[in-house]
Amino acid sequence: MGKLGDDEFGRMLVAILRENDVSDDGVTFDAGARTTLALFLYAPMASASLCSIVILALICFLRQLS
Repeated sequence: MGKLGDDEFGRMLVAILRENDVSDDGVTFDAGARTTLALFLYAPMASASLCSIVILALICFLRQLS
């Protein structure tokens, strides 16, 4: 798996893995790092405005975490 920051977002990602029965055996936490996120949105039938709304919602969510 990989390294996550020892922050709220990193712990949330591990909780999501566990809730979905995905092993987190390879996950390590680093107190000196921040958890990052890359979003790849694939929605060939969605309009540009829908994609914009999804991205804006994600930005608002991430701002609440920091």
